[in-house]
Amino acid sequence: MEKKQVVAILDEMGTLLELQGANPFKSRAFHTASRALEGVTGDLRALAESGGLLEVKGIGKSIAQIISDLVTTGRSGDYDELREQFPPGVLEMLRIQGLGPKKVKILFEKVKLTSLAELEEAARAGRLESLEGFGKKTEENILSGIEALRRRSDKVLYPLAFEPAREFVEYMRGQKGVIRCEMAGSLRRHKETIGDIDLLVSAKDSDRTRLMNAFTSWKGVESVVAHGETKSTVLLGGGISCDLRIVRDSEFPFALNYFTGSKEHNVTMRTRAKRFGWSLNEYGFSRLGEEEKRGKAKRSSRAPGERRGIRSGRAGKAPPSRGGEGYPRDVPLSHHRQRRRQHAPPDGGRRPGARVGVPGDCRSQQSGGLCRGAERSQAEGPVPRNRRAQHIGEGLHAVQRDGV
Repeated sequence: MEKKQVVAILDEMGTLLELQGANPFKSRAFHTASRALEGVTGDLRALAESGGLLEVKGIGKSIAQIISDLVTTGRSGDYDELREQFPPGVLEMLRIQGLGPKKVKILFEKVKLTSLAELEEAARAGRLESLEGFGKKTEENILSGIEALRRRSDKVLYPLAFEPAREFVEYMRGQKGVIRCEMAGSLRRHKETIGDIDLLVSAKDSDRTRLMNAFTSWKGVESVVAHGETKSTVLLGGGISCDLRIVRDSEFPFALNYFTGSKEHNVTMRTRAKRFGWSLNEYGFSRLGEEEKRGKAKRSSRAPGERRGIRSGRAGKAPPSRGGEGYPRDVPLSHHRQRRRQHAPPDGGRRPGARVGVPGDCRSQQSGGLCRGAERSQAEGPVPRNRRAQHIGEGLHAVQRDGV
């Protein structure tokens, strides 16, 4: 089992323990272990077999055993036992905005609800209004949450999310008190499909309430899911969820780096910072061992030459570069040289006066491409179909060798 799946299972076990009414410290321990495991790099199976999991802060002996079972066998008796206590529909209720483990526990134990259909029926009949911690407004929110869940797909295509996000950013930038406003998350990483829209704003503490009110009252907002001082969530047309976070301007570069992601990228950056004796989070840098302090940004959150597409963090590793440190730099425009590939005509260039290309033609072109196709003589004719991949590879090797 891969690390991503193990992390999700640990987090789910923490939620199931909350539904069960277990000791809060126990459920919190699973959530903590889930977050701690996200920061682990390297081969998880090797770490489990060597006992290295116990060295990870936040992972105790019993949870380490569960992780080991999941990694080696793909199953865990503790996890299976927890899942058997709750119907699948109970976990589905947690997908509704505003319904947390405590309220779902009440619905399951007191009203005996086990599915979204039963929950909707009970809310429409007014059977939830008299429950402790519920009310008429809660019933309305549950019904709107179920409807939003039906309309909303897990992912939307990038263009469908970018357009409302762009309008929202322009709207927020026009609000008094906004210092900086940018898109974050998968939208900023230009992923093909987007889960939700993440916006980040920097402002003074005294302006937060007014800006949050402006955010939730935008013309494109269909409903307000959550309204807080530093974070709010709204539902836009088409069922797209949009989150706004407000931070201080000194925290903005660090928060933009963190909330842009991806998770794998953040894990890699935290690991690199730790190697140099620093702790890195969404607020800034702090020395390891010192009290957590919110750092002041002096540079952009994006390293020189770092491209947004490089943040995928495959296999939890930063891209290689000279000396194994840092990100590879983009090639400056002044260094670009093109070797223009000249393709032979269909008859192989055997027409009278046909010119396929001779050595030296490409080097004279300063606007350049990457192939030595033009160096094939007229007598050789076009590259055979079964050798084209090899031919291109030879051309790339020659470009690297000559340093052009």
